[in-house]
Order: sequence, then structure tokens, then C-alpha cells
Amino acid sequence: MPDFFVPDVPNDEAERTLATLAELAGSAVPPPDRRPYRATWMHDGQEWTAEVGKRLHGVQVHRTSRGHPGKRLNDGARVLAIFPGRVVTDARPVGQVPSAWANPFFTGECDKIEYFTVGEGSPDE
Repeated sequence: MPDFFVPDVPNDEAERTLATLAELAGSAVPPPDRRPYRATWMHDGQEWTAEVGKRLHGVQVHRTSRGHPGKRLNDGARVLAIFPGRVVTDARPVGQVPSAWANPFFTGECDKIEYFTVGEGSPDE
């Protein structure tokens, strides 16, 4: 996993921007070793993945008769930050990107969460 970043934000402004996004999401800023980088959750029979810096994407959970994965799903919104149970993207009101998801939105219980690594020079060191 990469070291912590906020897409399109200089490193020296990332902490302040994360605090602003956390406020928008109604969440506290997680400590450096608990900042989600990627999260996967189920929604209406679909498995969705949010990864900081990438567009939301998913897949139908049921398999076809030949054992191939279901239809791939994509959304136009790019993930800016992930908080426990919440995701903030570049869709409205943060940006102008069209998205099927509200912004921020609740994921509910995540099946898998991966965290940023804590590298040298991180705020907790």
C-alpha cells in the first residue's frame, strides 16, 4: 500500500484537506496507521470497491453458468478519502463529476479494508 496522500493535493496540505473531508463526511480524522486506502463492501447484490485516487468500481456478485465473474460496474466518481463506513469522492458537492452515489456516502459494514502504510516522516513518528 502507498503512503498516505489525498489526490491532487500537495503533501504539505494533505492533513488539512483530510480534516476538511472528514468534517464533510461527519467523521473524525483517523490516526495515520488507521487511514483506509481501499475498502470493499456489498450493496444490492454488487461488490463495490473504493480506492483512494481511483474511480469507484464493482462487480455483480452472482456468477454466470460458465463460472465467469458477473458484469463489471463503474462509476464516474473518483475517491478522495475513505473513513470508517464512509467515502468522499469528487462528485457533487465537492466537484462536478456525475455519480450514482451520494457524496459523501455510507458503505455500511466493509468486507475488506486496506490501510495506507505509515512511512518515514509520517505525523505519528
